[in-house]
Amino acid sequence: ITKPNRTYESIVSEKWRKDAGGALRKVIEHIQSSDWGEHVMGYQFSGLATEEWYQWSVNKLHNLSDYSVHNRKAFQKWLRDKYKTNNALQKSWGKPDIDFDKVEVPTKDERIRGYDEITFRDSSMEMNVIDFYKFYGDNVADAIDYFAGVIKDASGHKKAVGTFYAYFL
Repeated sequence: ITKPNRTYESIVSEKWRKDAGGALRKVIEHIQSSDWGEHVMGYQFSGLATEEWYQWSVNKLHNLSDYSVHNRKAFQKWLRDKYKTNNALQKSWGKPDIDFDKVEVPTKDERIRGYDEITFRDSSMEMNVIDFYKFYGDNVADAIDYFAGVIKDASGHKKAVGTFYAYFL
C-alpha cells in the first residue's frame, strides 16, 4: 500500500539503530530461551521497503526519502571521507562553488530525472546523485551488517543469519 505522506526511519539514525537493535535482541533472546529455541536453525531478518532493503521511496516518486538533517550530515561526512578536500569534490561534481558544508541531499527533480528512460546517469552532470545513491547503498549494507551482528550475538553465534538483499541477473 502506498502512503504518500508516511514518515520513514532514517537509515543513518543511530537512535533508530539502537532502538531497533535492542528490540531485535530481546526477541532473539526470548526465542533462544524458550523450550523450542534449540530447534531454530537460523533467523532471516528484513527491513526497509518490500522487506528487501530497498530504500523507502523505491517506486514511490511522490514520496522520496530521506531529507532529514541526520541524512544530510551523514552524506556530508561520507563525501568528506571520499573526497578529502573541497577541491576534489568540486572537480568531481563539476561545481566550483560547492563545499562539504553546503551539500544537500539531491532534490526530487534530480533524483527522478529520467527514471523511466535511462539506465545509467551521466557522471559529468549528475555526480551528486550518483554519490548520494552510493552513500545510501553503503548505509544499507552497514545497517544489514549491524542487525546481523545483533542476531549473531543474541543467538550465541550458533544460528544461521540471512536477509534478502541484492539481486544478480
